[in-house]
Amino acid sequence: MARSAIPGYDLELPREIDVIHSLMRMLGPEKGLETWRAVCRESGIRDPESRLSLDQLSEVARELSRQPGLVSVIGRTLSIRLNSYRALDRERRIEDGEFYR
Repeated sequence: MARSAIPGYDLELPREIDVIHSLMRMLGPEKGLETWRAVCRESGIRDPESRLSLDQLSEVARELSRQPGLVSVIGRTLSIRLNSYRALDRERRIEDGEFYR
């Protein structure tokens, strides 16, 4: 799935750096990066510095949602953005005549 904006909606797939920046703003630079690395580890991601697939980002969102306090809000927000992106992308593909399961 492309990481570009969906035409007509200007909704881009969230990037790892977006999540990291949110964590750093909420928790401070050190704790934010530490939290990112921890949830990646807990999600089975070996290299938290790599570009993550859509499915990996979804796993990170689930793991963030399980965290205590306001960090869970970042996870839920990420899940909403990912689900919205998937739904709009699926609709775009149907409109473009691409059929997939």
